[in-house]
Amino acid sequence: MSRFSERWGNKETPSQEVVTRAITIPQSLRRVSRPRRDLVLITAIAFTILGFLAHVLYVSLSFDISNRFRKTAEASVDDVTRDSLDGDDDSILASPGGDDQDSMARKDWTTFFKHDASNATRYCMRTARYERFCKYSPLCISSGQIVYIEGDISCDSLQLRGEKTAMGESDCLEIEKKTFGDSGLVDDPVPQPRHWLKEQENSGGIRWVENMTVVLAFPRSDANIAHYSPRILFLWALMHHAEGFGMEPIQNALLLGSDDMMKRLLSASSWHREVLRAVVSPWSVPDRVLDSVDSYERTERVHYLRNDRSLSSRGTTCFRGAVLIGYLKNRFFLPSVEVPGLSKYPENQDPERLPGDALRFRRTVFAMIGDSDTSERLRLKRRLVYLKRGSGRSFDSASDGRLVSMLSELSQEWGFDMSVVMFEDLSFEAQVKAVENAAIAVGIHGANLVNAMFLPPRAQLVEIFPYGFDHDLFKYGSTSGLRYKSYRLTSGADFPEISEFADSFDCIRKKAECKVHYRSDAREMTITEEDILSIWNILKQAKEDLDPELT
Repeated sequence: MSRFSERWGNKETPSQEVVTRAITIPQSLRRVSRPRRDLVLITAIAFTILGFLAHVLYVSLSFDISNRFRKTAEASVDDVTRDSLDGDDDSILASPGGDDQDSMARKDWTTFFKHDASNATRYCMRTARYERFCKYSPLCISSGQIVYIEGDISCDSLQLRGEKTAMGESDCLEIEKKTFGDSGLVDDPVPQPRHWLKEQENSGGIRWVENMTVVLAFPRSDANIAHYSPRILFLWALMHHAEGFGMEPIQNALLLGSDDMMKRLLSASSWHREVLRAVVSPWSVPDRVLDSVDSYERTERVHYLRNDRSLSSRGTTCFRGAVLIGYLKNRFFLPSVEVPGLSKYPENQDPERLPGDALRFRRTVFAMIGDSDTSERLRLKRRLVYLKRGSGRSFDSASDGRLVSMLSELSQEWGFDMSVVMFEDLSFEAQVKAVENAAIAVGIHGANLVNAMFLPPRAQLVEIFPYGFDHDLFKYGSTSGLRYKSYRLTSGADFPEISEFADSFDCIRKKAECKVHYRSDAREMTITEEDILSIWNILKQAKEDLDPELT
């Protein structure tokens, strides 16, 4: 007989009394000897008590920690308030005056609050087309460098239907590196350890920008609107879908560029400035370039700064949240199906439907140039426009004459109005109006086709490529809701070393000089009779596609 039985006889032990009320002993356990069964029951009771005590301890500690955080936060606010009441202008900037809605919403836009470096984070996203952006908390500009804090990094890969897939750390670091390369910055951002923020605060203070800010740099190549558009319209996408991309709403934009880019952004009615106005609408755009980031005007949303190695002349400015972005790849708008949370939109069921962003951008531009009835501009009419290049990559005189003659003949046969448009000397408003309501636009590959984004939805864009050349920018209508057809000229001069490659496209992929040659920037091109006939047939097919919708 066990010592438990000897002590308690036939009575149930206290432990048995508790346990037998709570559980039914399985048959398998009943076959075990009584001493061993008693030991199992006592062990179960012990673990139950320990679990209960652990839960009580957890609740107690959670309450205490949350109380401490709340008191610390309240104390920090009180300290800052006391500093401002003491008139310590070097420690905190006063809130903007005025009781209007905008100034109230932007209170404490810039402050000198301390930042908890332990909360430093980096988050990156890559779309299905390998477009990238990274969000930092915080991002700083100090001594001419853009600085981020070495915190945790996470990232998602965005799939074609808008689903996000989390990726590992090595993939995240690679996406971040590629984002730096796409960003257009003169130098890559510099990582700093967590204690760097404390050192900066101790050595002179940090000027904090409170709201989410996008940092967008324009390289010299963005003087070409075909390069500028995919970058500035990526900003449009992020501003309108910040929540879907896992960000707070974007409240400010810091735009960096060369002297040439700044001139374009400052020039009244320039294409660059007017498109920027539409992208950041209803915000206004600046009329000056900051001497340094220290000159930030807290009442403004958009700021220009030269993209060079002297981004800040003194002190350190940190954005509590900032997004560094690259550019859209061979398209101007993100289809709603690729934006997280927007896959329900009807255009996703029909690839020829106009993406929501492309429609909204058109309407914004039309309203900006004074058209109250934007729906009229979106109607297809019997118009054909030939988008002619004024210089570089153009046809010789005889070839251009043959093409214009053929386009005029077709237009007359179809009852279309036909016009030849050269954008070089036109204002932005005149360029937009030049393509309004056109059902068909024809032109050789280049920046002259960028304004096709203002054609009516489902219009036909016919792109003519130089001999041996191809490019994806305008394919599928640059996701502007256009039908698209293309033709490549059949004759031209081959690259001198073409025999070393499989064909011109292999040569273009492997040799930069080959790409420049076949792009035909510096020589006139010839259209043969065979080319004219082929373009004629493509246009007839385009017209047949349009017939049910023409007015």
